[in-house]
Amino acid sequence: MSQPILDSDLFVTFCKGVVSRHEGNWPPTEEELADEFAAFFLLDLVVLEESLALCKRVGIHVSIAPLPEGLHGINGSHGQNREVLLSTKEAFPGGKFHTLLHELRELLEYTFCDLGYPIVQSQELEIHAEEFASIARMNGANKAIEFLFEAANKVETNWKRWLAFAASIVFGYAYVLSCGMHSRLEDAMIRYKQNTQH
Repeated sequence: MSQPILDSDLFVTFCKGVVSRHEGNWPPTEEELADEFAAFFLLDLVVLEESLALCKRVGIHVSIAPLPEGLHGINGSHGQNREVLLSTKEAFPGGKFHTLLHELRELLEYTFCDLGYPIVQSQELEIHAEEFASIARMNGANKAIEFLFEAANKVETNWKRWLAFAASIVFGYAYVLSCGMHSRLEDAMIRYKQNTQH
């Protein structure tokens, strides 16, 4: 994967590009924003490590530390300095990755606001950040499923090929469902753990 050329602030560059492409039909949808984000930053958005590498490239400091129960992540920015803090606790697999995407969407919104082009009202930001994270993960899942189908298609034995296709479909469906329902599943898991500890 080739690396984009760094300039002084890639977040601002990205947001200015979004504004120029959508100014006549503002605001863009979360799906458009997630697609453009992945294309601009050359991400497949499938794994946490890839997103952590992106954060390092664009100067976003990401750390993992204990946070209060129910708080999955927080972010902050001052000028070009941006930081994301993720909880050490992960109630559901993929939690840190989902939370990082959520926090990145919030940081994007602050940049759009600074440019005079807010996408959402502040009270709606949590909902939109969840939607962005889910869509970004689902887009990444689609690419992973395509890879699994291509691999299954190369299996020589007929029954093994069909078994590989079936496994790809089951995995893909389960993963896409978990992306779309991540916050609900995570909250349910937290409630379950709290109820079993008492």
